[in-house]
Amino acid sequence: MSIENQRSLRQFRIDEILSLEREPAVEAWKKFEVSGDDVKAAEELGYPIEFFKKLFAQEFISKLSSGQSFTEFPELTSELDVLCWSTVAAKVKSGLPAMIDSPLCIQFRLKLLSIHRGGVPIKEIVTKLGLDKVQIRTLLMLALAEEGLTLNEIGAEFGLTRERVRQIIGKLGISVRSFRKQQSIEAEQNEKYLIASIESWIRQHPGCHLSEVASAFNITESTLQKYRPRNLQKMVLRGAQKINTHNLKTYSREQVLEALRSAYELRNPSMSMYSMNETVPLTGPFYDEMRA
Repeated sequence: MSIENQRSLRQFRIDEILSLEREPAVEAWKKFEVSGDDVKAAEELGYPIEFFKKLFAQEFISKLSSGQSFTEFPELTSELDVLCWSTVAAKVKSGLPAMIDSPLCIQFRLKLLSIHRGGVPIKEIVTKLGLDKVQIRTLLMLALAEEGLTLNEIGAEFGLTRERVRQIIGKLGISVRSFRKQQSIEAEQNEKYLIASIESWIRQHPGCHLSEVASAFNITESTLQKYRPRNLQKMVLRGAQKINTHNLKTYSREQVLEALRSAYELRNPSMSMYSMNETVPLTGPFYDEMRA
């Protein structure tokens, strides 16, 4: 089957899912969000519980197909959770490998990975979801590769050689090298976003301390040093603590002006501040040196 035919088949299946009883399914979802109880929600809508579950699973698939993450969904009852994911598993199984990069399949393998990392044996996952062991293992390998694990690391997870892992993933028409390239692009984009965010934050908080910036972005100070914009170096303080301005001595306007006059006279010992003759300007570095 050509790539175009595979994409057409996948889109057809997604469109088919979205077209079935859409409004009642949306209503069933909203009712469950409010009550958190499928039996109560079914009673409120006047539906038999099995019909309600079917509608809910319908909307569950629709939301995953539109790109939403299952981690944002309401907490499901045990039976409803198994039903929803079993329905997803059936859709994925019938569409492999054409829909391997669809949002539905991506969320499904992330779910499999979370179950697997929760200590649930693959054999138990097979029983619950109706996929065979090979399919589940393949999807788990793909999820691990997408997370950035090497072929060796994935092989160690399943007791296989790196070459065998490469062959299994390759059957889906996917190269692990493509994941590396995509991850590199995403890392570069994230880095640019972080640098821009740090620059914006520093400009809004001039005189902030290094530790304050690091805390705002939940990164270490050494990491911040790497990403901090060089043109804003002087806007960030370094000491162990931020300077407490309440403890600093204050000066009147007259005292400040007198200090500037004194510095000017030190800079131009033979001139008056009000002289029209050429003078040496009072620069910041000179003033800082004299103040020290």
